[in-house]
Order: sequence, then C-alpha cells, then structure tokens
Amino acid sequence: MEQKIQHTIDELLKHNITRNEAVSRLLCLNNVMPSLLSFKERREKLKLSLRDVAKETGVSPATISRIERGNECDFGNAKALDDWYSSNEA
Repeated sequence: MEQKIQHTIDELLKHNITRNEAVSRLLCLNNVMPSLLSFKERREKLKLSLRDVAKETGVSPATISRIERGNECDFGNAKALDDWYSSNEA
C-alpha cells in the first residue's frame, strides 16, 4: 500500500505541483479527509462568515474561499479547517 501511495504522489508531482499539494490531492481522492466542498456547508451550518472562521483557524478568508470552491489547497490549511470544524460541530 505504501508503495502505491508513493507512486501516486510521484505521478502527481509530474504535473508541476508541490509535494504538499500532491499529498492533499491524494488524501482527497482516497477520502482520507472529508470533501473540501463540505467545508462551506459546515461553515454555513454554524452560521459563520469566512472572516469568522479565518479568525479562529488562522487560515485567510481568501484561502478558505478557494478551498470551499474546490481549488488546490495546502494540506495544512485543509487539516486546520477540518480539525476546527470537527471540534465545533454539534
């Protein structure tokens, strides 16, 4: 399994993306992390603005917006958001 993961990361790296982006894509593709698009639903359920979440997580509102739209994201930012949402959902 580890060899397959490394192969997938190596393939992704051929597309001029960083290792962090490759790992993020791999995790999303394999459902290791919840869908990035669900972040918007989670934020709206808590009735919070992008700025509210940014203050709590340290991730900029512009980055949160990009992540919610499904654009490339840094694994650390996605994990910070997921961790924060997980600890603040009912």
